[in-house]
Amino acid sequence: MSAGIVLSTRALAASLVDERSLPGHLRCSSCSRPVTNSFQTPHGCRLCQSCVDSLPATDKVRCPGKSDACKDPDEEIDICQSSCFPDIASRRELTKLKVFCPNKSEGCRAEFPWRQADAHLADCEFEKVKCEMCGEATLKRELDEHKSSACRRRLVNCDDCKIKVVAGAMDSEHKNLQSMSCCREFRDPCPHCREGNFNRQAFLSHLSQCPQKPTPCRFAHLGCDFVAPATEMAAHCSEAADRHLQLIDAKLRVSSASAQHSTASGFPGAAAGGAGAAVDGASAVTGSGEAVSKEMKDLERRAMNIFSKFKGLQPNIATWALSTMSLEDFIKSFGGLQGFKTMLKNMDDKLRQMEAAERSGAGTTGASAASAAAASASSADVSRLMEQMRAIELRFETLEQTSFDGCLTWKVLGFAARRREAKSGSPVSLFSPPFMSKRYGYMFRVRLFLNGQEGAEGSHVTIQLVLIQSEYEDVQDWPLVADVTFRLLHPRTRSDDVVAKATLSAQKPPAASDLSINASVTRFVRIDILEEKFVRNDSIYIETEVEPRPSEANRRGRRR
Repeated sequence: MSAGIVLSTRALAASLVDERSLPGHLRCSSCSRPVTNSFQTPHGCRLCQSCVDSLPATDKVRCPGKSDACKDPDEEIDICQSSCFPDIASRRELTKLKVFCPNKSEGCRAEFPWRQADAHLADCEFEKVKCEMCGEATLKRELDEHKSSACRRRLVNCDDCKIKVVAGAMDSEHKNLQSMSCCREFRDPCPHCREGNFNRQAFLSHLSQCPQKPTPCRFAHLGCDFVAPATEMAAHCSEAADRHLQLIDAKLRVSSASAQHSTASGFPGAAAGGAGAAVDGASAVTGSGEAVSKEMKDLERRAMNIFSKFKGLQPNIATWALSTMSLEDFIKSFGGLQGFKTMLKNMDDKLRQMEAAERSGAGTTGASAASAAAASASSADVSRLMEQMRAIELRFETLEQTSFDGCLTWKVLGFAARRREAKSGSPVSLFSPPFMSKRYGYMFRVRLFLNGQEGAEGSHVTIQLVLIQSEYEDVQDWPLVADVTFRLLHPRTRSDDVVAKATLSAQKPPAASDLSINASVTRFVRIDILEEKFVRNDSIYIETEVEPRPSEANRRGRRR
């Protein structure tokens, strides 16, 4: 395919000089707009690049075109991206037509064949370019003026000290008495009481006595965020007395609960670190001991979180009896609650023995080997606890959030931060809460790649439905074939929702950490469209519906 007849993203912003006379064969069969970077379907439809991008990569769906061929019952009209091929003839014909410059709204009046758009834009005085100093976009014709008079990163002379300063920092830092980099010659009244005419040094002396200096509430360390001049603090303390008592009470309750738990679980506190000048073998053991100690602290915190959740779920204990029994089984595996506490205490004792051996000069081969063996045993115990803890946490997550009708509406919070993380690759994807096709049915999670995957990186969002391991999979029908519908919900009009369909197939249940059994839509929605139209209050909403197809066993009436 010739690169000369592929219009760039910037060139696609151009508009035809006479679009009304555009021949029908140069219009997209789906959206009726000019068939830019056109593709042809096996049954003869011409689709533009945008409409082809909206198709699934490999899962075939009905052609979105409106041509006569799409209505012919004898034609195969189910298509996907991979079944469409470039229409070189249409591309060549369309790119010979005259268009206006994409910068027409900025004042450019140039007209040229569409294929020359990129060459024109390279020299167009109305094209927006980024200032290399501040990154702000400005017209190419105005760039020099911007750099000399408007750029916030340009250097300007301070009238007081005659030193060159970055323009954007002149008022916020260089001529600001509260800034550590304030000009030594600059003088100004106190910004709080508006009295005097101080330089930076004199202002700092005045600040210790200024009656209007903002002061945090004396209960700020407990959570009160009130800030005001000292003259207003007495009135605040009087008006907010009840609030302050609540903060004190909450702090005392937390401290009391923490102390009781530490005593009951046998954790008097974290052990001290090892000696700094130990031999290589002892240093390795110390590092292992510190790692195990850190894991034990995390384990204790997570265990407390689970028991807190369990207590909060008690009003619905009749409905969730099965999860209650699983929690009891988890505790029974250690010989009851006391056995669980004993396990944690034994691990703490092992760490103390290792540290005692090190302090007594455990640099010999025998002592190091014994300490290493103890560290290995502790690590194994922690790994076992962590694995069982993860299983219980998944159970509670399922219990609290799971839907049981094959439908999930997922609110993805903190979209801007999640996008930055996806672009940096940490993490690559997000997972929804689990949901089930029915009670005691198949279990799924939606996986979202906000920076795309498999060739869509940086341009499209990729979405997957992942089949995950569940405790009821032994009584499900296998193989599984399910129809999946993904819907990106528009904040205002449902008619503008982005909808994609896929098919999930599984021959057998997945392994515990297997994410390979999934239904994927590689180009679910363009990232720029998502950010422009679908983000509201820094959140997006994704609706997923899964409908397992009837199995052969069910058709024969094996289960009702």
